[in-house]
Amino acid sequence: MVIRKAKIIEHDKLILNSHNTVKTTCGIINKECGRIKRRSEIQALKVEGKKITDQQTIVGTFNEYFIAITENVERQSKNNIINDDNDNMDSHTHFMEQAFTKPYPSMAYKCTTTKETERIIKSLKTKYSYGYDEISTKILKISCPFISSPINYICNKMLFWGVFPDRLKYAILKPLHDYDTFLL
Repeated sequence: MVIRKAKIIEHDKLILNSHNTVKTTCGIINKECGRIKRRSEIQALKVEGKKITDQQTIVGTFNEYFIAITENVERQSKNNIINDDNDNMDSHTHFMEQAFTKPYPSMAYKCTTTKETERIIKSLKTKYSYGYDEISTKILKISCPFISSPINYICNKMLFWGVFPDRLKYAILKPLHDYDTFLL
């Protein structure tokens, strides 16, 4: 009884002092149910035939490795070693260089048709759930012959002017909590 009461007091303190009470609560529940996964640590690392088991040394080795890679890339870009040859196609800087030196492909605007809009509406999964506008896909499908022309007009205007209406930017966001993300 005393241990149980102490746990309750400790859990209350954790929840009151946390910035994210939902995450903390789920973490406590997962811990009490025994669903907490332990993070796996690297037990040993083999570098040039030597086995390293000290965690601090393993972290330092990884750090040195990634620093060496960045220094190598920086050295290559400073020396301008990258050629237009096909033998150097694996280098990321080669692709970046090509992206900025070649002209971008032109984009042509093509109006959508009412038939195309109707086909897209009919291809939606029939669901009773709805978003901010409170219109389900079931209602969209039923009213498709009546609304496809106005929707097509609005879509063509948005594509032509490149402006997305503010009223269409609203959404209802509901977080779905996965217990793996609530580990403390």
